[in-house]
This record gives sequence, structure tokens and C-alpha cells, in this order.
Amino acid sequence: MAGVFAVFGIAFAVSLLALAEKNQKDYEQREAETIINGVKESIIANMDNYKALTRIIMMDEDVLKYQRYKNVNPGMTNDAHFGVQRVLNVSTEVDSVLLIRNDGTYMNTGHGGYEVDINRIQDWSWRHVYINSMGKAFVAMNGNDTIKKADGQQMATIIRPTYDLYTLRQTGLLMMNISIEAMLDRILLTQQHDSLCILSNEGSYLAGNSSIADYFGVQFLNADIVREEIKDKTEFRTVSGMLMKDMPFVIMCGTGEGNVSIPTETLTIYAMLLVAFIASVIIASIYITNSITRPISNMVEAMERTKNSGWVKTLDAEVKPNEIGMLKDSFNTVIERQNDLFDSLMEQEKAAQKAEMLVLHEQIKPHFLYNSLETINFMALEAGAEEVSLAVETLGSFYRNFLSKGSREIELKREISIIQDYLKLQKLRYGDIISDEYNIEENTKNFLLPKLTLQPLVENCIYHGIRLKGEPGVIRISSKMIDDKLHLTVYDTGVGMSPEVLEGLLAELQGKKAKFDNGLPKSFGLRGTVERLRYYYNGDDLVTIRSVEGEYTEIELVIPRINIEGEGDEDVQSNAN
Repeated sequence: MAGVFAVFGIAFAVSLLALAEKNQKDYEQREAETIINGVKESIIANMDNYKALTRIIMMDEDVLKYQRYKNVNPGMTNDAHFGVQRVLNVSTEVDSVLLIRNDGTYMNTGHGGYEVDINRIQDWSWRHVYINSMGKAFVAMNGNDTIKKADGQQMATIIRPTYDLYTLRQTGLLMMNISIEAMLDRILLTQQHDSLCILSNEGSYLAGNSSIADYFGVQFLNADIVREEIKDKTEFRTVSGMLMKDMPFVIMCGTGEGNVSIPTETLTIYAMLLVAFIASVIIASIYITNSITRPISNMVEAMERTKNSGWVKTLDAEVKPNEIGMLKDSFNTVIERQNDLFDSLMEQEKAAQKAEMLVLHEQIKPHFLYNSLETINFMALEAGAEEVSLAVETLGSFYRNFLSKGSREIELKREISIIQDYLKLQKLRYGDIISDEYNIEENTKNFLLPKLTLQPLVENCIYHGIRLKGEPGVIRISSKMIDDKLHLTVYDTGVGMSPEVLEGLLAELQGKKAKFDNGLPKSFGLRGTVERLRYYYNGDDLVTIRSVEGEYTEIELVIPRINIEGEGDEDVQSNAN
């Protein structure tokens, strides 16, 4: 019997030591995996941010012109350069951006010497992968060996094809070069761990503990974490590493002896307490399994099903109504709220983009340009060159203010200038039937608002108000500040609206899908303006309409402050006639 207990004790001690050793190795592996996965997620998050910047650059109007037009002049190149720089102001680690057109010409925003192998870029064997990617962004070192910096600095390059947003025709390539060493040093600094090393997929050292780079081998070019035992005497016991998916980075981590092994002097105590411990463990394990482990496993399985489905869904695991059940309910509540926010954001973005595009299309419609040119031509035939010159000068002034160098927001005084030029052209066509008056308070002139907020409303005043009345009318624009909000009023003495038509119009505007049927004005101007303001300021109480049939219509916009630049020192000229 004593021998049996001795054998059992020895076997137990040996097993415990083996278990301690295994626990040590498992601990090291988990530690390495945690560190590597943390660095990987940080790199992915940073690269996703830079990929988002490339999408914003592609949508810049000046960049689109540079890529789209067949003949590019220095001015268009400079505008594209400034368009890229406006986006890059939010980042300090982007070294340069190359815009490469299909004809082989390119623009580089970087500073310092670069060597760009444009012949290789133009070679179909190199570029066909990117051209046929349907807009996917690729990450490669040094532009996939097409870009070399004079100082030898390593760069990670995001490569993606560019497209014309209107024709969807592929126009070239965009290559964003990132100072990868600076980005990786910043990421490793947040990890506060000196056992990390990051290399390129070719084994070139990029950041971290350079001594770990000596253990690099092809076995680490694997999407899964590979663990290697170190045989020589170093501070590290094992080295783990992996190649990031779709990125040219190898993350390696060295781990050493830890302090999780079981002390030898406690083995006797563990042996004496084994019997009592086993009984306690059995009871505790049954309770934990039924009350904690199994419910958590069910929740984990449900999470895995949700992850594999590709959608963020609520958990359908069956758990008891205890703390675990409360955790599940709280998680489902968060997921439902998140999904609601996602849906709301997507709808707002779609509505805003649709409204903005429709507004721009509506305002640049060919019929306006044709009508203006016909007016100028008529004047040339009937009057003289002086009036033609005046008309051309007014039209040029209108479009200069209209375009505003691509700005989405402009000062109120410039918006008023657009209206004055627009009405001057309209008066050339309609003569004395239109008079305009302005009551613009001084403290509102520099207030920023979305471009072309007033022009659609003024156009409505002419075409759906004064012109239909068949007699001279007045358009009056007023502004004042109340409670730090800009109150803009557009008033016309046109045909007005009946209470029924006004009520229907307000109902359509509140529904955000106005069709303007059944007697309502068939004009996009008011609806587009209201939808754009709702998107900009995330509010509904932005417009008030007052009208008396046969007398007047007055539209008041209430615009919150978004920014003020400078002090107003320019006067808005009154154009009352």
C-alpha cells in the first residue's frame, strides 16, 4: 500500500511539474498571440484610415478633373495638388501621393527626391491586377518596387485605381506612400513592449527590437501564428510570428521565462489537499458548468454564428435569467441600437448625396446657360457691344461666385453676390418686371452657410411667383441674427399660395419625399434646399413658409452657426430697382 501511495505521489508530482511546464509554454504562446494580434489590429485600423483618405482624395473635384480630362494644363495640376493636400492635412505620416493618369503623366505631392519607374507602372503585367480589382485598395512596399526614395526610407504604398464618378470609366492609379517606420514606431510605442519586431514580407527590418529580426525565416510567411523554440542562449525562449493577410508586414514576438510555474515546495501541500480538493472541484465544476460555462459557451457559439454570417445580429443563445442572461440582454440591446444608428446614418448619407447631386445638376442645367446666351445674342443684334460686354461680364461674375473654388460653404455676402448677378441676368431677359431689395445686417455678412442656399429659392420666386402673376414684382432678401442663428428671409410679391396648397407643400417637406403633385409647385428648388440644410445641420425646424394667395410668398430659413472667418469689411451692394 505504501508503495502504491509512493508511486501515486511520484506520478502526481511529475504530472504536476509537467503540467506546470505546459502551463508555462501555453502562457508564453497566449502572451505572444495577444501581443501580435494587438499590433495587427492597430496596423489594420491605421491602414483602413489611410484607405479611407484615398477614397476621399478620389472624390475631390480637382482630382477628378486632373484624372478625367484629356489635356491637362499646369493650373489643373496645381488644383489637383492642392485638393490632395487639403485631405492630407489630417495626417502627418503620409509621405506623398502620386496621381498617375492612363497616358503615363503623373503628379507627386511629396517632398525630396523620388525615383518613379513609370515604365513598369505602365506595363500591363504589373498594373492589370490593380486595374481589374474593381476599386479595391492594395498595400505594397515601395509601390510594389516602382517607387524609390533617395534617402532609402521604406514606404508602404496604398495602390488603387481611380474612376470618373460620372462615367465610371477607369482614369488611372492613385498611390499613397506612407512613412511606415514612423507609423509602426508609434504603434509599438503604445504597446510598451520591447519584445516586438516588424519586418517586410521580404525580411527587411522596419521597426521594433532588431535582434528578433535575426530569427526571421520563410516559416513566418504564414497567415497563422507560427511558434519556434530558440535553441541558442538568448533572452528569448520562443519566437512567434505571422504574415498579415493582404499586407506586406511580418509581426514577430519573442517571449522568455515567466513566473507562472508551480513552486516545488508547494507540491506536498497540493498532494495532501488533493482528495478534498477533488471533491470540491467536482461540486464547483458542476455548478460552474451549468450556471456559467455552458451559458457562456452558448453565447460564444452564437457570436461565432453572427460573425460568420457577416452581419451584426442579436444573440439567440438560450441562457438562464441570471447575470449571464442580463449580459446577453444588454448585449442585444447594444446591437439593436447600433443597427438602428447604422441604418439611420446610411439613410442620411444616401439622402444627402442624392440631394446635393440633384441640386448641382439642377443649377447647372443647360437650359439656363442657353437662355442666357440667347439673351446676349438678342442684345447684340438689337443694341450694341456695350450691353453685350455687360451681359458677359455679369455672367462671368456669377459663375466665379457660383464655383467658389470648390468650397461647399461660403460667406453670406458672397451668396448675396451670386443672387445679384443671377437677377441682373434675369432682368436682361424680363426687363422691369423684376425688382430686388436687400436688408442684410452687418453682423451676418461673414456667416458661413452651404453654397447655393438662396439661388434655388430666388429662382422659384421668378418662375413660380412673379412671372405667373404677369405684372411687376419685388424680391426682397433679409438677414438678421437671433440667438446666434442666422434668419434668412426670401419674400416675393408673386401669385402666392392658397391655404390648401401651402398645407400640402408643408406636409410634403416634412415627409422628405415630396412629389409636388396635385396642385403643388413642380420645382425641386425648395425641397432640395430643405433636404440639404437638414443634412448639414441634422435638424428639422429649419424652414417656415408664409403665403397669401395673390399677394406674396415668404420663406424663412433658420441656420445654426458653423463657423465665422474674419471680420466683415465689405458691403453687399443693394440692387433695388
